[in-house]
Amino acid sequence: MKVHHIAIWTFRLEELRNFYIRYFSGKSNEKYINPKKGFESYFIYFDEGPSLELMSRTDVQNTLIEENRLGLTHFALAFQSKEDVLKTTEQLRADGYTIAGEPRTSGDGYFESVILDPDGNRVECVYRKEETSEEPDAPIETERLLLRPFVESDAEALFACCRNPNIGNNAGWQPHASLEESQEVLRSVFLSQKGVWAITLKDNGQLIGSI
Repeated sequence: MKVHHIAIWTFRLEELRNFYIRYFSGKSNEKYINPKKGFESYFIYFDEGPSLELMSRTDVQNTLIEENRLGLTHFALAFQSKEDVLKTTEQLRADGYTIAGEPRTSGDGYFESVILDPDGNRVECVYRKEETSEEPDAPIETERLLLRPFVESDAEALFACCRNPNIGNNAGWQPHASLEESQEVLRSVFLSQKGVWAITLKDNGQLIGSI
């Protein structure tokens, strides 16, 4: 048994259809129309996995979508690389869509971001490295960001970032008290683990995080 499709009610049928085609390379069938029931729908197909049914009907209630409620809370679309997740996330940001979760590596090994579609449905953009795949050595660039491996000379930038109490407190660790502390963390955490990269701003090289 397998999941066949996920269905979404919407008042923006054409807008949602175009959204999933443009940003997620979906392919659509012809619109199905049932005039008697006031019902219209599209199926959006992806390269593999379940399809997405977009449905509209004249009597559907316009209820606010909330994150912390019972029932379906999100669905996820898989990408081929971290770079693809980042590029899509940054393109959606540039086009005015809400980024509900910034790109990060989750505790169970997924590189992911969370975006809201035009109706506010939460969509996870995810990539998970397979054991047989190779981590790219080349930096990853988006319009706004540069991702690259950490280097020894990042110590001062790491200190400038991690001495900020807002960053440390929000992340669950104490702000760095000295450059020496940042140097030790850089060596023991960021340089010693494969696949931990620095996130910097392309325009000025500022270190803003890690993945």
